[in-house]
Amino acid sequence: MTQKFSMVEKECSTSPDQNFFFYKKDIDAKKECDEKSEKQDIAKPETQPPAQAEEESALKELLQVEEKYVPLITLLEKFSPGEDGILLNKKLRHFETTISSMCPEERLVQEAFATIRAAALQSPVTARKLAAVGACFNSQLQLRRVFLNVVLQETFNKLDILERSDPRYLVNAANIMGDYFAKARLSNGQKVDFLAEPLLQYMRALLASQDIRAHRSLATQLMVNGRELMSALPQELDELTVSIRVRLLSPPPVSPTWLLLSADLCLNQLHPLPSALQKFYASHLELS
Repeated sequence: MTQKFSMVEKECSTSPDQNFFFYKKDIDAKKECDEKSEKQDIAKPETQPPAQAEEESALKELLQVEEKYVPLITLLEKFSPGEDGILLNKKLRHFETTISSMCPEERLVQEAFATIRAAALQSPVTARKLAAVGACFNSQLQLRRVFLNVVLQETFNKLDILERSDPRYLVNAANIMGDYFAKARLSNGQKVDFLAEPLLQYMRALLASQDIRAHRSLATQLMVNGRELMSALPQELDELTVSIRVRLLSPPPVSPTWLLLSADLCLNQLHPLPSALQKFYASHLELS
């Protein structure tokens, strides 16, 4: 009996080391399982698609302000719309002299204008002043060339990026182009009609935007430059007129008043609106 018990006891018993071995295996298995679970729970860092990263880099470059050129922005801010011609010329000479002393090489002039452009894209007031000053570069051929290339051309080249970014960048870029188009003249006194097509492309982008500031800018460009655009690109402007009406129908914009004004301006052949309509918009645009 005892022997039978001993045999059962022997068959059922295990050594302490063996028990520890099994116990340790259970712990290791559980630990391995937990580690796998943790690895699964920890999300891999998200990586941006190459196209998106490239687009963000391009926008960052467009908006980058270099501190060493900030004094030029300060000088630009001192210009006022419609100021006396003598005072304007004095400020303009000071601005040109300062750029020449700070930027003895054209590469540096380009860097300076890139910083001024970045400030203008972020401020509607600076944008208007930059366009006004740029339109005065008649005798300073180097500054005029750099303005056209860096401020206008390089910004226009990134129009598709501006359309997908903060709407104010698009609006300010369009206003720079539109204001310059309205004021600048070639050496023979003619308007810069080669900018008509780029300006129209900006206006199409403004129309497609959901932002009311973009729609206001569109109406402003039609009031200021509409007649000139009609003369330079009549078919394209007619197509824009139709697009404005389509935009009013679908999808409905947040506030249609500025688009309605644009449609009425086109209907009136871009002449000043009748007095009754002017009063109508004067009262309703304050509410938009």
